[in-house]
Amino acid sequence: MIMHNNNLSNLSNESRILLLCSQLNIDEENKKILKDILNKDINWQKVLKYACFHRTVCLLYKNLSQMDFNRKEIINTWQGYYQYFLDFNQLTQEKLSFLLNDLKRKNIKIIIRKGMELIKLVYKDMGLRPTGDIDVLVRPEDWKEINNTLRNMGLTSELDLLKLHNLSQGRLCFHILYLDKTPGKVNNPYSLGYVKYIRVEPRIKLHHFDFYKSAIDEIWKDALVFSSEGMDALMLSHEDTIMDLCFNLSKYQFSRLLCVCDINEFILKYKDCINWDLFTKKSQARYLNPINYSGLRCAKRLFNTPFPDDLLKDLEPPRYTIILLNKLYPKINSVEESLGEYLSYIPNELRFFMMTYRLTNINMLIKILAFFFKTIFPSVKFLSYRYDIPRTPFIILFCYLKRFKKALRLLGKFLINVVARTARLA
Repeated sequence: MIMHNNNLSNLSNESRILLLCSQLNIDEENKKILKDILNKDINWQKVLKYACFHRTVCLLYKNLSQMDFNRKEIINTWQGYYQYFLDFNQLTQEKLSFLLNDLKRKNIKIIIRKGMELIKLVYKDMGLRPTGDIDVLVRPEDWKEINNTLRNMGLTSELDLLKLHNLSQGRLCFHILYLDKTPGKVNNPYSLGYVKYIRVEPRIKLHHFDFYKSAIDEIWKDALVFSSEGMDALMLSHEDTIMDLCFNLSKYQFSRLLCVCDINEFILKYKDCINWDLFTKKSQARYLNPINYSGLRCAKRLFNTPFPDDLLKDLEPPRYTIILLNKLYPKINSVEESLGEYLSYIPNELRFFMMTYRLTNINMLIKILAFFFKTIFPSVKFLSYRYDIPRTPFIILFCYLKRFKKALRLLGKFLINVVARTARLA
């Protein structure tokens, strides 16, 4: 796979090393380019800093350890990152196998997403891809038994996923973590600062908002079977997986290199199995064209990922969204720019809505306004359970006012920064 030359020409040597090594297999032409760079004066501390930020340090270690160059002793000191995630992911796999075995006895199926799915099917090496949790999609009717299994495994959470889902009337896709506080992981210097405990993250909905009521049934219907340590598990369809990976990249403002690598490697692995017409149809129906367009555009720019030439044209968002993309999002040609601020000041909900929905459509605008109103002013029962507060009128009123004030502050900050950034880029 030949990278676009303009992706390398504008970068420092440190960023060029990072980009070239953030893939499973480096072709001969890129190996020659990499070897020439490695013979130059390299700031290895900066390379490691970039790799840790982008979560590709394990790939970097694997690829550079196979190259012949001076100062290779520096690379050998990075083995701890690979070994940490090798051990951690093996422990995580043991938990996943226990979960799948127990649920199989109960005739319950779950869908494995992202990290562990990619490790088993694409990366084929437990130490290459850092993963912080086991992402799973569950059905509401199975939750009671799944919850019991998680607790029997020593995984606990302060909140119950189904109760939270029901109290919010299913409007949001909640981020609930079930933790197994394994000793010795908290302060490990090789954990990249975010992996502390083995965690399971169950979700009832795949996407964040309640406009996809028919999509969840379609997602389960199209799910595929794959083997995990001798166990049959479910994974998202190839088309839904790519959308899930693009959606995951959008949560990092399209600036996390590991997420782009996930998209690229998955498409390389399954390029002959992906139904791109079906992908486009689903993307359009779920209002995900801007997010999928942006994710795939990043993969094409950085890795020249193979997909149909007219796919981006089919996914291209409306003109005003393209303007937002060009003005607010970085041109991902420069890996170094990913250490900048980007859209970190924009709350996830605002960013997703700005990216995803046709704000000129009056019906969609009404849905969005209703969604925000219900989100800012949820039911009293939801507030009491979510934040563990008594249902006294004064406390509930104070909570509503606090949420409203926070929403106004975030909106004001968002508008100020968008105007300022647009002015700088003009």
